Amino acid sequence: MSLLLLFLFNVFINVRTHGNTEIRIQSGISVYVRVHFCTYSTRCSSPLWKNIIPFEVIPEFPFVFEEYFTRPTLPNVIFTISIYDINDEEPLGLEQIVVPLTRHFSNFTVHTKNDSFLHFAVRNVCDENWRTHSCSIFCKDRSDSKFKCDDDDGYKCAPGYSGPNCDKVDCPFNCHNHGSCEVPGKCMCSQGFFGTYCEYCKPSTTCKHGAVLVNELGCHPYTCRCFEGYAGDNGDKDDVCYYAKPCRHGNCVSNVTVSGGFECICPKAFGGRRCEKRIARWDCSDEGYCQNKGVCSFVDGISRCRCAVGFTGKHCERKTAKTCLKKKCREGFICIIDNKKTGTMPCFNYSKTSSPSGSHARRTFSTS
Repeated sequence: MSLLLLFLFNVFINVRTHGNTEIRIQSGISVYVRVHFCTYSTRCSSPLWKNIIPFEVIPEFPFVFEEYFTRPTLPNVIFTISIYDINDEEPLGLEQIVVPLTRHFSNFTVHTKNDSFLHFAVRNVCDENWRTHSCSIFCKDRSDSKFKCDDDDGYKCAPGYSGPNCDKVDCPFNCHNHGSCEVPGKCMCSQGFFGTYCEYCKPSTTCKHGAVLVNELGCHPYTCRCFEGYAGDNGDKDDVCYYAKPCRHGNCVSNVTVSGGFECICPKAFGGRRCEKRIARWDCSDEGYCQNKGVCSFVDGISRCRCAVGFTGKHCERKTAKTCLKKKCREGFICIIDNKKTGTMPCFNYSKTSSPSGSHARRTFSTS
């Protein structure tokens, strides 16, 4: 059985309610007052209206009326108030009003025809150990309970506990997710962590020149993040990249498991152990380098963009109105767009190779 059910059986008795609806009235003049009020039903049918017989209210003595109840009251109380002159019983006022009904006084004022007034104050007064604004929950504090009685809400979780059943033990910062909370406010740290709330990591005992690794995920126990100039799992090796800077081009990465203790990560245009060899003047193979459906090609270590018809430039980035589709060359010659000369279209002698059929052969080449 859950803690909540156990608590309900042992602490709460939620079958009946016990308390009084208290009405206080103070008048500026002596008057007769008749009050009808309803606290149990939203429709307030006749049997549920309470009728206070006409009574006299005088300025010197406030009138106090108490209505005992044994079932929960509504959040609001409905009043119909009739006021009469004390001498000739002439009506001085008639008003219907709705006010909150809680453990705390709700105050309102009714004015009469003769410029006087009546002050009203209404509240629920619960019997001992009955809680909530409608006095509907019985709760008695116990020293060994995870619940704490509350006059307005019935009960609340005791300090250090939370959850619907108040069975979740709370610790500050949730022990930084590196431990468990078995006693309110006290963390039991997982292996590798320490501190009041498990906020610190234990360092590696073999780390010579370094510290515990800390990143966006937190600290990592028993790790060794090398200080500048050191390498290796325990920070006990010299960092060749830091001292010697052996890579002419690209990035140097310390790696004590390979010869020399380093590796060079070369850019595409360079190669060799230390990225010292140029393997191309420039590289057009990166995505988007050759534009407008141009194609990257390598010739003798040099990369160039071969442009589609109608485009020119190093990256095929410029349109050209010049095209071999309409240029006519005499027999034995072909039309070639020369990107290096901003898209010129000379006719080249083609007689030394097999001639294409027809007297106006045309072919397009882009060599950038």
